[in-house]
Amino acid sequence: MPSSIIGILGNTKVWESELVNGIATITSGIFKIEHNSGYFSAWLKATSVAGVPTLRVFYEMSYDDTPANFATPNGFPDIVAALAVETVQIYQFTPPYLPYIRFKITGNAGNPVDTLITMQLCTQ
Repeated sequence: MPSSIIGILGNTKVWESELVNGIATITSGIFKIEHNSGYFSAWLKATSVAGVPTLRVFYEMSYDDTPANFATPNGFPDIVAALAVETVQIYQFTPPYLPYIRFKITGNAGNPVDTLITMQLCTQ
């Protein structure tokens, strides 16, 4: 397994105070899903000095770790379409089984340019 791929088993940090500037999109590293029963939770905290963040949080999956092969699964909802609070939020989601996953966050219209996001992924 290449060193840039992080295995997920239990708790994994996705971002720590990562900047989401306005309507920009950020993309996480690639994670290999280790043995689990398919239960996923995302722990999210967004902050901004300039206003209230508004973010779309979603994921893409692939059968291998080639970035060009990642796509958003059809028929599966976003983790959250409009995260618009500055308190900790926890969301459960159930992705289809593929061995590789990465996460994306896009600032929705009106998202402040100084928005910071922290995300922890938990699996069981």
